[in-house]
Formats: sequence, structure tokens, C-alpha cells
Amino acid sequence: MPSLNVDWITVAVESIKSPHVKEMTLHTPSDLTTREKIDTQLPGRVYTQWMALDKALVKYLTARSFKLKVVAPPGASDDTFGACAEHLLPNLFGKKMLEVAQIVRKS
Repeated sequence: MPSLNVDWITVAVESIKSPHVKEMTLHTPSDLTTREKIDTQLPGRVYTQWMALDKALVKYLTARSFKLKVVAPPGASDDTFGACAEHLLPNLFGKKMLEVAQIVRKS
């Protein structure tokens, strides 16, 4: 599941030193397709990576005055996306530090 590996994002967030960063966007993986299977779709080590990312983002965003923009994959329902965001980023979700966006494909 290479698209679910987020260690590199955590390292990138932790390395930001500039106070001038005013916006961040995280595209959630399209690999997670159903609300009912979120727990079983992630290997334990990947889930641990997401918890570390959640912690790093809370620490970073708490010191700044903006929310993280989280983009749902195309075709994701609001219900599925909400469950995915709550599971992968529970602290950000609980503190309402997320701005939800949906990708709209132009035809």
C-alpha cells in the first residue's frame, strides 16, 4: 500500500521552520473506499504512521491560525469521507482543525 505510507509527510511537516506557511492541503487516499472496511484496509504500521502524522499536524496547526484542507478522493461520499478523516486524523477531526474539500472533475 505505497499510497498510504505517510512517514514522508510527517517528516516534511516537522521540518517546516517558516512561520509564513499559511495553507496546507492533504489529499486522502482513494484506496479506502468504504466506511465499513476502514479498520481492516490499513496494516498496523500504516495506521501508526497516520497517528504520528495526526500528532505532528495538531502540533503544527495549533501554533498557527489556519486549518488543514483535506481533499476527498473523487466519488467519495460525505459519509465515507467523514469516517475516513475521523479514523486517519482523529485529533484533527475532534478539534475541528480540518477544512473539507471535494475534488470536482471538469468534463
